[in-house]
Amino acid sequence: VPASAQPVSGVYLGAGVGINNIFNTKGKSNLAGITVKPDLGGIGALSAGYGFGNGLRAELEFDYTGQSGKATGFGGSTKGDVYTYGVMANALYDFDPGLGWVYPYVGAGVGMQWMALSGGFGHAQSNGNFAAQGIVGAAFPVGVPGLSVTADHKVTNAINLATGEGQISFREEHRDETGAPIKVPGAFVVQVPVFRSGAAYQLPIRLRYRVKDGAVLWTLVPYRPERFF
Repeated sequence: VPASAQPVSGVYLGAGVGINNIFNTKGKSNLAGITVKPDLGGIGALSAGYGFGNGLRAELEFDYTGQSGKATGFGGSTKGDVYTYGVMANALYDFDPGLGWVYPYVGAGVGMQWMALSGGFGHAQSNGNFAAQGIVGAAFPVGVPGLSVTADHKVTNAINLATGEGQISFREEHRDETGAPIKVPGAFVVQVPVFRSGAAYQLPIRLRYRVKDGAVLWTLVPYRPERFF
């Protein structure tokens, strides 16, 4: 039997909860690269849309996900919580296979997504990234006019349009015993005499630190060492 459109006309509202899985995510901070490996988590979504009566629907969706995960970077790893949230504009098409109890649908959407991390590295917040998603699902009428239970699967990809990767910027505040912010020089210069009695070569060094288990760990990072070696 050829499939025909399920006519959905007018404004509709939707809400849903489910299981969410984020694939390994790579990003950058102002100090180093970082890889996030989230565990299985949950998702909640609210949507509002309009059905055109010919099977086509357009909707605006707000989503929020949360799960625990492991972040690797800065020479170590730590566990924490991973959150994503954003808004998507979706277009969907409903089918009527003639069964009367199920109405499959497919769709796609674009929008913006944000990611936040909270754990041993402090708090991290990404910039808003362009996102696209594909949607496959089905609606099951429950006997109440205008009300159906739906089950769908969404695959969403969020990227930075400038670089092609997710960008995570870390914000950490460290204070001294008086509560004042700790001010640390960002870099200094080391002079290395390569030859005896010769001119000294200047090598810029970046000074980095992080707090771990109540102790301050210092790291010296040469700036563009390929220019000198």
